[in-house]
Amino acid sequence: MDAEAMSAREVRFTFRPLSRADLPQMLAWLSDPDVARWYTADELSTDSMEEEFGSMIDGIEPVRGFIANIDGEPVGYIQCYRLGDHPDYLAQLDLDADDVSTDLFLGDSRYRNHGWGTPMLRSFLRQIVFADPAVMRATIMPNPGNARAISVYQKVGFEPVRALPIRDTDSGKIEDELIMLLPREDFFLSSG
Repeated sequence: MDAEAMSAREVRFTFRPLSRADLPQMLAWLSDPDVARWYTADELSTDSMEEEFGSMIDGIEPVRGFIANIDGEPVGYIQCYRLGDHPDYLAQLDLDADDVSTDLFLGDSRYRNHGWGTPMLRSFLRQIVFADPAVMRATIMPNPGNARAISVYQKVGFEPVRALPIRDTDSGKIEDELIMLLPREDFFLSSG
């Protein structure tokens, strides 16, 4: 897909804050087999949706969650957070406390594998993450086995740095993550 077509897709995205009314849709998206393979079964229930997202929605958890829309239609979820607001996680990464990390998925299967992930992430970085002039670097930490996600992130400009095991501070579970970085200036140089 050429840059002009990508840009035309990017401007179709809007993002609105996640609300409790979105939780049934989130559960449906996360339960889709293509998305669910990156989650455990205990994360895929009505109770787990409230547990996972309720404190974020209430502003207690320092994570900003959004529903991604294409032309006003909800198609996925994306979130961002300052690494310094999660000191136990930050200590395992050896990154800057002011780096802002992002997680996302396209929930609507009609938009997966059709070139929408890259413009979704570009649009989010432009509208939300780098809209804050204090943010100098974005990070994203996919599972190293998620080749499709890594490809999307590289198209946006994220560069892989290193993979390492990360312990979830709540569950104690250890999973590998690939640290990928995108400095602010590189984003604006590559995307205009």
